[in-house]
Amino acid sequence: MRAVALLGVACVAAGATSAACWQSYREESADPDAAGCTVTGCAVWAVPEGTGPGPGDGTASNPYLGLQAAFDHRGDCDRIVLRPDPDGAPFSARVDLLFADDGALRHLVLEADPCGTEPAVLDAAGAAGLVVDGPVGTLTLRRVAVRRGRSTSGGCLEAREPGFPADLFLEDTEWTDCAAHLDGGAVASDGAAVHVVDSLFSDDTAGRNGGAIAARDCQLVVARSRFLRDSANVGGAVWVEGHAVVTDSVFADNRAGTLGGAVSGMGSGVWSGNRFDGNRALDAGAVRLHSGPMHVFHNLVADNVSGTTPAFWLDSDVTVTNNIFARNLGGGALGVDGGLVQNNVLVDNEGILAAHLYVAFGAAAAEGNIFVGGAGPSGIGCGAYADNSAEHNDFWQVPAPALADDCGAGVNLETDPRFIDPDAGDYHLRPGSPCIDAGTPGHLAADVDGSRNDMGAFGGPQGDWVPPP
Repeated sequence: MRAVALLGVACVAAGATSAACWQSYREESADPDAAGCTVTGCAVWAVPEGTGPGPGDGTASNPYLGLQAAFDHRGDCDRIVLRPDPDGAPFSARVDLLFADDGALRHLVLEADPCGTEPAVLDAAGAAGLVVDGPVGTLTLRRVAVRRGRSTSGGCLEAREPGFPADLFLEDTEWTDCAAHLDGGAVASDGAAVHVVDSLFSDDTAGRNGGAIAARDCQLVVARSRFLRDSANVGGAVWVEGHAVVTDSVFADNRAGTLGGAVSGMGSGVWSGNRFDGNRALDAGAVRLHSGPMHVFHNLVADNVSGTTPAFWLDSDVTVTNNIFARNLGGGALGVDGGLVQNNVLVDNEGILAAHLYVAFGAAAAEGNIFVGGAGPSGIGCGAYADNSAEHNDFWQVPAPALADDCGAGVNLETDPRFIDPDAGDYHLRPGSPCIDAGTPGHLAADVDGSRNDMGAFGGPQGDWVPPP
């Protein structure tokens, strides 16, 4: 059982994008509950339909048959414990969680037996899955695996009433083979604060937005989760409209028909410690996010494929620091409409607009980055209305010219950065590299040891990090 990350939630609600905010969420959500597997408070028990003598009374020794029966007879209890069948029989996921509109804001936890080792499997068998309707304050799903839901939106879980549940927590959950005709192949929420921790979304599909999750007009917090082989027209895995804090997660082999192979949407946020690998879309093979402010750091963006636009494409008011962009094809690596691009490594990217960085318009500054190899009309490209500056970077064997016309010439290097082992993905600088102490000057950009900024992903005040595996 995970502790609710109160400070992280408060940060999200305040719209904060600081490192302290997301780190607080990360640390708090990792703290185990000292209660262990003990079931406390008012709890109702259930086993899969057809696996017990029935009808049961909801006690641990005589559980109800099925989640629907447990929910309908829970009374004032705020916890339903699902005991998995030892022979693997699933619960039915075709459940209506209808909360009475009587002025009371209720809370509910659905979880697998905390004293067991297996998740509770909920199978919708090709029909609509969990449907949440009515005023509920907090809904938590913990250690459940939901599969094969089909619906217009939210194939495996749909929150139908805008704004409810006020907070949706998905903790240690799995969502597989869920599908929606419109939005949110697995989960669709409108106006709720959605918190996803230690969860897996795989092979989920949506006809319109968000193959795994569609979160509209909300706050989205994701930590230590995986999104694999999800697909949609926009936002192959996630479509978000609101503030997002996404950390330590993996987005791999997701697909979008038009925009954002892994993620698409609009709003402010923090994206840190994530791996975007092998995603595809016609535009923005990995991520397409509008609006801001936004802080993107400590991510690995590799082997994503786009049609014409950069793999990681952001709007204005963004800060992109200490990331690695490698071998992204089609549209290049990174696109911004203004902001700061500092202390990144961009290697062997290929793009129609530019190999590594494209500034469409607005004021952008590229500082302390290392650009290596690649293919395209230039290393950095700029649109007609871009106001770009590029200083204290290293360009090594990049397409000529390194800086396209009107991209803002500055003091830069053109030398081998001497990475430790680039073939193995180790882009730390060897001792004696010309990029050491050659990045952005000034104490605000200094390395963690107080010396002048080193160029590349491991320089600057946030240079002490380990790329996600």
